[in-house]
Parts: sequence; structure tokens; C-alpha cells
Amino acid sequence: MSDVYGGIDYAKIKAKLEEVWQSGGAGREALREELDIHSVFTWEKFLREGLDAHFNARAGPPVQVVKPSSYWISDFTLPTRGKITRPSDFDTLAIYSKRAFNYGILETYILYPELEDGERVWVGFENGAGAGTGIASFMFTKESGVDKLYVVAGGMYGPPTFLDITNLLPDDYKTSPQYYGIHVLGNIIEFFLARVLVAVAINSPHQSSDWSISGPPYGVLPATGVSPSMTTLIELINPAGPLERTLYLGPYYFRVADGMPKAPRVYRLYETGLRIFFAGKTVESGTLTSHAVPVFGYDGKTFYFMADTDSETNGLVIEVMTQSGNWREYDSVTYTANDFWYYPIGGDAVLARLRYTPASYPATVNEGEIVLR
Repeated sequence: MSDVYGGIDYAKIKAKLEEVWQSGGAGREALREELDIHSVFTWEKFLREGLDAHFNARAGPPVQVVKPSSYWISDFTLPTRGKITRPSDFDTLAIYSKRAFNYGILETYILYPELEDGERVWVGFENGAGAGTGIASFMFTKESGVDKLYVVAGGMYGPPTFLDITNLLPDDYKTSPQYYGIHVLGNIIEFFLARVLVAVAINSPHQSSDWSISGPPYGVLPATGVSPSMTTLIELINPAGPLERTLYLGPYYFRVADGMPKAPRVYRLYETGLRIFFAGKTVESGTLTSHAVPVFGYDGKTFYFMADTDSETNGLVIEVMTQSGNWREYDSVTYTANDFWYYPIGGDAVLARLRYTPASYPATVNEGEIVLR
């Protein structure tokens, strides 16, 4: 089999890389840093090489290229160990990583500033979102005097989807730095706040439905596709005009790495609309329904359930959501008390949930989860 593709002789490239590696010294060190994704974004490299070696920045008006280090500084006296300041002569300051990350994982700590109505702060991933290549980001803003936090995803095959997750902000978000995380996978995009999952975007390029599900425990939203390779994004915008603003986000806590197209997941089942686990829940009346679980893109999807009371006839129901926004019954069984029941979903679906109607009350659920692979 030939090693030449598109006019490029990969065998020669491989031989040259091996030669550089075997030579040791500075060549090996340079190659190690180029290939080791974990050495690209570290505090030690920022100290040694400076932020400008790893980030680009623009500001305006007028639109101009600027040095990130002129506006993003380390300051270990601050709770976030640094800050980004947009000066009073700009209405926009944006900082992007020079490197694009494949299925990126972003983790940072942020203390948002007090904003004016209409101001926006973006932190996440994009690859020229305005050009229709997609975005996966948090967006903090103020509307009619009220702070708002959105997750934003999609944009390749239609407008990105905005989901309001303000109700999931911790009570101390104005006074204490909070952990924000984004994991981009091929099938879904996960958003974390205070190390808790707060939203999952279904990354389907041809998603045209406008359904969204709010949390708690977490929101679920359709995303009109994102690029698998994106740069990091930090942007402070004030459409009303130039205004000085400081975002407390330090380089020390800004950690990014490549991820993977798909990763196994286990979700504990929550009662729909609440941060109350199925496991340990006592059902006093009616039907216990789980929150929607994103199962899109997984080959294996297995529910596990156990309770101390029989269900009514066909009272343990698996449902899936269609793109019309309706929940449809996929299958149902009559559950027997204290049976450790499991159910592998054989067909493909976007969202799934479990419903349990006991034959008598009270009934206590002992187990409730789904494993995805």
C-alpha cells in the first residue's frame, strides 16, 4: 500500500520525525512539546513563553489586532489569580487561542463583572462563529436589569440555540469565582457549572427542531452543528459603545486540552425538573418520571431500575422524544418488586426517560440510572 496521499509522502515525513527524535537534544524537546497536547496550555508555559505566544486578540472600534498580554494579566492577589480588562476606548475585546482543539475540553474559574443592559461576556469555543462554523460557549449578559446566563451551541447549519440556565447559577456567583467547563464531543456538548452538569447540547448538524428542555437538574438543547476543531473564545462586548470593564479570569485557571469524539457516560436518573435522584425517592402517589437523558450517538444505552413495590400492569415505561417535541412510548413492562431490572435500548434515539407507576403506595425506588457507551 502506498504511503503517498494527495502528493504528500507520509513515509518520508515519518522517517524525518524519527530522525529528529533519535538525535535528542533541542530537536527532541521541540518535537515533544509539539506532539504533547498536555504541554501546550499550562501555567508554566505561559510563564516561560508569555501569553502572546499562545493567544491572538482583537479590539475595536476600529477593529485592530492587539497583544493579549496588554489586557490579560496574572494577579495572584485576586481570587481568580488574574483578570482581563477592556479599556474605556473599546467596546469589544476578544482573545482567541492560536491553536484549535479537537473535541475540546475547557475548564476555568470566572467571576463575572457587574454589567450594563446589553453587555455580553462570552467564554467557550468557536471557530469564527460569525462565518457559520459553530460555537459552544457560555454567555453572561444583563437584560432589563437582571443578570442572565446562557449556554449557546450550534451555528453551522442554522442559527445557534440559546438556553437560559440562570436558574442554575449558584447563590454566590456574584461574590465567589465559579468553575465553568465545556466538553465538546462528536454527538453532544456538555456544559458544567460549579462542577455540576447544567446543560447538554445534542450536536446534530441537521437539527431543525426548536425544542429545548430546561433544568434542573440540567438543560437539554438542540445544536445546529459545531466544528470538531475550535479555538477558545473570551470576548467582552458592549453594543452601546466604549466602556471599561474587567472580567476576573486568570491564565492560571484557564486549562484546555483535546478530547475525544465519543466518551462513555453514566447518568443517575433524576426526577424530572428537580435535583432529586430516583434512587431513594419515595413515591406517595401518581407516576414518577425521570428527567430527559441525552442518548444520541451512543451504541449502548441500558437503563437500570429497582424498587420495593410492583408496578401496575405495564407500569414501567421507556419513552423517547421525537423531533416534533413529543414523548412517545418505546416499550413498557410490568415490574416485579425488588427485581434488579435492566433494559438495553436497541434502537437509536435522541432523548430517553423512564416512568414508574407503582401498583400501591408508598413505593420506594432503590436504583435508577442509565449507562451509555
